Amino acid sequence: MTETTRYTEGSGSSEIKRTPLWLRAYTFLGLLLFTGALQRVVGGGNSLEGSVSGTVLQQSNSSIAILAMLVYASAGALLVIRHRNVMIEKSMYPLLILNGWAILTALWSSDPSRSLLRSAGLSGCSLFAIYMLNTLPRGEILRQFVNVAVFLVWTTAVLAFLVPSYSFHNSNEFFSIHSGLLKGTFEHKNTLAKVLSYLIVVIVGVGPIYIRNRLFLIITVSMAVYLMALTGSAKTFATVPLGLGAGAVLVFVNSPTTRVWMLGMAAILWFGIEALGLMDQLFSFLLSSLDRDPTLSARTLIWSSAIATATEMHPFLGGGYEVAWQDGIGRAVQSAIGIDPSHAHNGYIMAYIELGLIGSIIVFYALWTIAWRLITTVPGESKRLYFFIGAWFALFIGNNFSGSYLTQPGDIYWLQIVLTPVLLGWVTHGDNIRRNTPSMYSGEKFKDA
Repeated sequence: MTETTRYTEGSGSSEIKRTPLWLRAYTFLGLLLFTGALQRVVGGGNSLEGSVSGTVLQQSNSSIAILAMLVYASAGALLVIRHRNVMIEKSMYPLLILNGWAILTALWSSDPSRSLLRSAGLSGCSLFAIYMLNTLPRGEILRQFVNVAVFLVWTTAVLAFLVPSYSFHNSNEFFSIHSGLLKGTFEHKNTLAKVLSYLIVVIVGVGPIYIRNRLFLIITVSMAVYLMALTGSAKTFATVPLGLGAGAVLVFVNSPTTRVWMLGMAAILWFGIEALGLMDQLFSFLLSSLDRDPTLSARTLIWSSAIATATEMHPFLGGGYEVAWQDGIGRAVQSAIGIDPSHAHNGYIMAYIELGLIGSIIVFYALWTIAWRLITTVPGESKRLYFFIGAWFALFIGNNFSGSYLTQPGDIYWLQIVLTPVLLGWVTHGDNIRRNTPSMYSGEKFKDA
């Protein structure tokens, strides 16, 4: 079922087993779908000329929903056809349990059909992660992430320069308040910024393994940063150096004890500033220097109102996956701040109002186990993969403070976080992640490890 290419390097020869082209193309399509880049392209009702007359969201786009279901179904079929025994790593269990809890909330949700339909999207994404782990070589999985990242960066750049009426928000659309800001093929500039931040971490983290031309690598990263600046999403933009910095600390500080000590000292410093009442002053100064209001564009008002309402209505079991906001939380927030922002703009709070205290406990347990393994892992020769995982995890944690990306169905963030515990296992085992994966950008052929 794989293509085999022979080559000779030096005095020896080796064989490189390549995943079939059709399987690589299918994986590429699935990953592209999970980024959300196809929402307006597939059935969004928007031509390359002209503007969007309304918001195109995944749950209201029937064409994208059909395509997603086809991808989920085919991933399941491939698992059944190609493998007698499907392997699921134990490290994935906490996140898969969270997925299962989202499905169970349909039992008490005010709109069971919607909770089930949306949880199917979450489950389909998890299924795709299991398909990748069981069907593709390790290096091929990482290479596909790099392929999608490079493709999206340059496609967005081309559209931004050649078709600005399609790529930028304007005054004729639902999000006219963001007129002049880049959204690419996405429905909102913040969604593009969220994806671009992830793409930068992918390219910087594991891109050098597959992109031999360093000039092309640097230009691609620079273009991604420039495009993210055009989105005007300061909060997402700030998480990129946070993520890359965290990855660097994990790589260069070898002692797990020292890592814990550094994190502990940072926590003590943070609590000390908070106890002295200096946090608000420092935070307000930072925000004003960035020309941002202290409410984080009303986010703090949204958070306090959403938490208070959820605690009063359904604190333990939650109000139902993808339903709680429409079932009363949104109306309460709108009553408090004057507008309905459509979600909590915070992944942890969104998990609490939808999945309740039980769901939140599962969330924090799953994230804590990943964080602890990151801190205590010694990467050995897999430092670049280790750097990528650390940078990605910090990005995930940071972006969920200002956006609801933690349990978003059919989303690249959920797919990647489900894969993260397994990727950490690869680092621990010290296997060569370039195994059987020659570069598609340079024609480079790596020896079998």
